[in-house]
Amino acid sequence: MAPICAAIALVALGVAVQPKRLVLSSGFLCFSNHVGVLRALDAAGELERGKLGAIVGTSSGAIVGSMLAAGMGVDEIAALVSARRPLALCRPTLRPWRGLFSASRLGEVLEAVLPERFEDLRTPLAVGVARADRAGAASTAAVLSAGPLVPAILASCAVPAMFQPVAVGGVKYVDGGIVDRTCVEVSAPFWRGISSAWGGAGASEGATLVHLISDRPDVELGPRDGITDARGLTIIRTRRTRQSLARRFGAVFDEEVARAAAECAAVLAGRAASASHR
Repeated sequence: MAPICAAIALVALGVAVQPKRLVLSSGFLCFSNHVGVLRALDAAGELERGKLGAIVGTSSGAIVGSMLAAGMGVDEIAALVSARRPLALCRPTLRPWRGLFSASRLGEVLEAVLPERFEDLRTPLAVGVARADRAGAASTAAVLSAGPLVPAILASCAVPAMFQPVAVGGVKYVDGGIVDRTCVEVSAPFWRGISSAWGGAGASEGATLVHLISDRPDVELGPRDGITDARGLTIIRTRRTRQSLARRFGAVFDEEVARAAAECAAVLAGRAASASHR
């Protein structure tokens, strides 16, 4: 059953639902950050069936978010994203002026574990991208939420100059995080469509959980964070990974997962304490 149809069915049966919306920001190779946050959310019961209504992910967040939307558990996601050295998923191109690498090998890995189309996911998903100009640079932010899934994810990860732009539906896209790291506001039409399917539920304060990866988690939100109005958002900030393309995932990955989980748990605890005093 398609995710939106499942939502409508639950509402029709009188099941009380007020699903959360989850945003996983861009962050180059920041899989450990996302896994840590998912681990903390899972421990807090936020990922239980029926509690998560929709996901938006950009770049590394698109990869992790797609796996979560497909129904994978946190441990399974952690194993998949840390199984290979990142450089092993990059193929040199014959036209380096358009991008040094092709993400075709990454696409093969994703095709083996993900459904073919967005509509086949268990949880509705949108991925953040940026339209590419004629030179292959990022221009305006957008989200993709229907049609072929893996090409959209590859487009969301296509860092300009490093990877070639990816064509989806005849339009070329690159990494959305170049212009909008969360796509919180760009994805508003997507949210509204999901919310209406759930009978309008999920609009309460804190109903959107935003994982924002930042080098400076103590500074105010900037233009690239894609958030001008933080009302209704629970923002979870984690520090950027030390992972590189050439380094194998190992003990550092586990350490960063634990750190991100702790940072997320602290935010959730603070939110719960604030709610108890109202």
